[in-house]
Amino acid sequence: MLEGFDVMMWVSRRTALLGGLGALFAVGARAQASGQTSGQGADHWYDLKDRDGAPLPNMRLPVELTSEIERLPGMFWMGAAQPDVTIIEVYDYNCPWCHATARDLHALMADADDVRVGFMNNPILSPASAQAAKVEMALLRTMGPQVAYDFYRAMFSRKGRADGAAALAAARVVMDGRRSETTEGKKNGATFANVQRAADDEKTVQALQAQMKLAASLGMSATPSFITGGVGIQGYPGPKTLGRIIAAMRDCEEPVCKG
Repeated sequence: MLEGFDVMMWVSRRTALLGGLGALFAVGARAQASGQTSGQGADHWYDLKDRDGAPLPNMRLPVELTSEIERLPGMFWMGAAQPDVTIIEVYDYNCPWCHATARDLHALMADADDVRVGFMNNPILSPASAQAAKVEMALLRTMGPQVAYDFYRAMFSRKGRADGAAALAAARVVMDGRRSETTEGKKNGATFANVQRAADDEKTVQALQAQMKLAASLGMSATPSFITGGVGIQGYPGPKTLGRIIAAMRDCEEPVCKG
């Protein structure tokens, strides 16, 4: 048992969350194969190919919905403060191909100083994924986006099932590494107990519900999925295709330039 973590209390408290999110788990949930799943309404608006050369489902998204992303509670952003390109990843902590995506996005931000990445939870694969997402959001609230990102990388660097216990173990490690460096952590006097409480409070639950609801409304029924330039891209594109999408967004503000 994780020190300071009452597993039975966590399971009891998560019941309310799962009751509220149950309908959202069902929206667009598919068994993933080869790292991608076609979502409801997914089309091939642009000629995009995945890492194996197969068509990568993509679709135009309603601007009235994409405009909500910047105001969505519980998301965090990394990369350029004044970006030329913004891309949002939609992920689940139990998504196999999200591990590769996490590596690709980290390399992308290291190589490109004009790209901003937004991180949106969509735990559609397992109720355990929602537990991990809640820990991420608690870290964001108590210690800020850098620690949330450290947690995201730590979770996608590990093997095995992602759940509340695994997430709290990862949170303890990243907190120990960053507590003295973060403004939020110093200001709030953040402790591991603070993170546990924040992970289960109503504000976190509502933020996760909001992210899942918007992801469902946008038709993001695969993890990973991406949103950039008003287009939803379903599945794992691979680093080369992702790089081409970013380059096209710089050149013509579309995932694929015409002509």
